[in-house]
Amino acid sequence: GCAYSKLTPQGVFLERLGITDRARALAAGLEGAALASLIAAHRRLTHPTEMGNLFKVLGLTPVHIAPPPGLNA
Repeated sequence: GCAYSKLTPQGVFLERLGITDRARALAAGLEGAALASLIAAHRRLTHPTEMGNLFKVLGLTPVHIAPPPGLNA
């Protein structure tokens, strides 16, 4: 048997895993073009009008195992 999580948008999944906190930590040491590139990459991965809603995440697990981090059963 196999259990599955709800289909979760990529942006929501990454936010649950802490992508914004990680981006902020990385941004603290950046400036100029490097900072702009980080901000653009974060937006591209998480924003609903970009990849954040375009891609979905689905977790498959054995029936007695909790869903992976970032996913709801």
